[in-house]
Amino acid sequence: MLIVSTLVIPHLNWVTALPLTLTGDKNLTLRVGTLALQLGTAVAPVLTADVLAAALIDERRTNSQMPLPVVVQKVSSSQPLDPAASQLQVPGKDGDYFAAAQNILSVNTWGREPEILWVRARRNGKLQFTGEAGVWPRVVNSQAELDHATARKVKEAVACSTRS
Repeated sequence: MLIVSTLVIPHLNWVTALPLTLTGDKNLTLRVGTLALQLGTAVAPVLTADVLAAALIDERRTNSQMPLPVVVQKVSSSQPLDPAASQLQVPGKDGDYFAAAQNILSVNTWGREPEILWVRARRNGKLQFTGEAGVWPRVVNSQAELDHATARKVKEAVACSTRS
């Protein structure tokens, strides 16, 4: 049976209440309760950032506790980052994964475009993500604040640990 790796977490969240954990950055190990599964191979690698991003996008689309509907565009973790990209100081330890959502596309096109979602590991105490050339969005503390800023056409971003 073939399962698209980015759909694994949303599917497992739907069919089981067992705890899910991921370890590793590439060709990760997924634990479902006490069962361990290796995702990815040398020929078809699976990146933790991409699996987490897909799970977060599914949550954003389907969680009735969040303002809906929302379209989110995931930026692949394999996309190279500009060395001059924005860097946000984040708490935790290097290797921890964080998600950063930005409303730049939504604001620029008056709500017809998706939010941008970056999932990256913390490196040297910072989270690197790219937005719009020459624009550093104000960082807010919650998705609700980001939604409010989008409604006001103010460019902002929110970052949070993927463990939250």
